[in-house]
Amino acid sequence: MYHTTWAESTVPKQDITPLLKN
Repeated sequence: MYHTTWAESTVPKQDITPLLKN
């Protein structure tokens, strides 16, 4: 599990979580 700083700033964590799992 890595921290997505750019993602957090662009989209909410809950929105990126499913993308990382796929």
